[in-house]
Amino acid sequence: MLNNLLGEKNVPAGIPKTIGEQNHNKHKEDTATMENTKQQRANARNALSNLLGARRKPPPSAVFHPKIAELGASLTTPATPTRKNGANKNASTDLNQNLPLKKDPRFEKYFRMLKVGMPLAHVKHAMQRDGINPDVMDQDHNKPANSGNKNETSDISMPKRQPRRRKRNSEPRRARFRWNKISNFFTESIWGDLSDDETIKSIDIDEEEFTELFQAQVVTEESTKQAAAAAAQQRHESIGGNMKKKKMGSAVRVIDAKRANNGGISLARIKMTFDQMSQTVEQMDISTLTAGQIENMIEYLPSNEEQERLTEYMLNVEQEDDLVVRFNSLCECEKFMVSMMTVKYRKEKLDSMHFKLDFQYSIDSIVQDADLVDKACDELRNSDRLKKLLGIVLELGNKLNTAAQGPEDKANAFDLDSLLKLKETKAFDKKTTFLNYIVSIVERNDESLLDFAQDIQTVIKAEKVYWDVCVSEIKEVETHVENLRQMALYEAKKEEESSIAIMNGSSTPKAVAAPNCIQVPEDEEFATLKSTSTGRFTIDALTQLSQLHIKVDATIEKFQNLLIYFGINGAGERSKRPHELFSIFSQFSRDFAEARPALKHASSFKRR
Repeated sequence: MLNNLLGEKNVPAGIPKTIGEQNHNKHKEDTATMENTKQQRANARNALSNLLGARRKPPPSAVFHPKIAELGASLTTPATPTRKNGANKNASTDLNQNLPLKKDPRFEKYFRMLKVGMPLAHVKHAMQRDGINPDVMDQDHNKPANSGNKNETSDISMPKRQPRRRKRNSEPRRARFRWNKISNFFTESIWGDLSDDETIKSIDIDEEEFTELFQAQVVTEESTKQAAAAAAQQRHESIGGNMKKKKMGSAVRVIDAKRANNGGISLARIKMTFDQMSQTVEQMDISTLTAGQIENMIEYLPSNEEQERLTEYMLNVEQEDDLVVRFNSLCECEKFMVSMMTVKYRKEKLDSMHFKLDFQYSIDSIVQDADLVDKACDELRNSDRLKKLLGIVLELGNKLNTAAQGPEDKANAFDLDSLLKLKETKAFDKKTTFLNYIVSIVERNDESLLDFAQDIQTVIKAEKVYWDVCVSEIKEVETHVENLRQMALYEAKKEEESSIAIMNGSSTPKAVAAPNCIQVPEDEEFATLKSTSTGRFTIDALTQLSQLHIKVDATIEKFQNLLIYFGINGAGERSKRPHELFSIFSQFSRDFAEARPALKHASSFKRR
């Protein structure tokens, strides 16, 4: 029937002749016209194409042979074999399988690299880059590739890497509070007290709210870090107007002109003659001078070079009257220097005078700072509201960090620096901070804790007390008291020698050693000091200094106990100075106060 449709001309070679003759006879008997035959032939081709599913018109050999085979026809002409992609490559590979590795054309390039001296590691890297398994070079080069492979495979390509499967974390992602845990602390510390406080553990927490804020079911991008460094404050240096230099007329300037001008302005504020100034310093009389005036006098004392030049200038005269003329020709600052050159130990005496005027202020200032530190320690130690608030922070921090791990990973204490990180930890809404959430929990459970800052008012003031400065000031006071004691002994010895000279009828008393060289027996020192006004002041200063040491030592001990109370070691990196500890609580109280209105604003906006 198929031959009848196609006609005799289209019968392919190899079909039995009997079938062709039968179809030819049928064709002769057919009374249909040639046009009908062509139409039938076209219809047959379309039907056959639809049957084979061919969208393009394939060659006759590729189309008719399978269909004829289905009809049971035996084909004498072998069909053209269908070649898959890469057949030539596989055939070439099969031919090279029996060649030694060093003669295999596939590896010719890499053996040339070895011949020119390239290291084997570099050659392997090149093979790996080209997609060839570099382990082939480790076998015998006189044997075919992969001849020693137990799997008997000739594949030299790189093994396919299995795609990495990301483990989907079944646990929801949680926000974390990056605090510093404390593992070693005393039971008498605040953390030991909080471990037994059941009221902290029973605080009311809305689990749904907590999960919504700090737990994400899907992986989200990690929130970007807030800017860690604040913008540096600009320092504007105030520039005062240039002071017009006052012309000194025809006065001779032996010293530097600028120093002479500034000295004349400063010394003009002391309403005393230069002779009166030198006499006051000689007698160490502080009744007519202020501390500021004495500071100006110390600043414009003549240096060694200035003293030599002034001495040379003043002594370069022929008559005594010329000495007065020379003195009057000097500027005001130079006249002061010449007058002070007549006072022995002028610098030491002025320092002692200044210390006597400034001593009480220095002592009172140190005592005031010690009182602030002492009271601040008491406030931090005795504030129940602060203790409960720290307990809530500890409880919520553990809930945030260890909800998925278990109770064994909970922190029993944390470093106080972590309090300043509360506002840096944010919920997944990118707006609510962990501190905002803590404020809301406190507001819900115990509103009285919101005003904990009222318990630590002195702490806020004490953050400005730098204890290192206090210790330095105490040492400075001790040094001045010692210098004053030596000067008092010098004055006492000088008066004693003057009295002896008067009793002996001599106008010239015996020379007295320098103040730092005078030796007085211990049992006589008190009486010697008491004989002069400077000595009596020294005795009083030593008494106050001794009392100051007792107070300062007690304050230091109280602060060390406070560090232990908060679980801070007294030494090492975690040790803190008073202003460092107080500044933490001061800043925390400010952050806490700022979080309250921010929370109210967010709540009102949410209700809208």
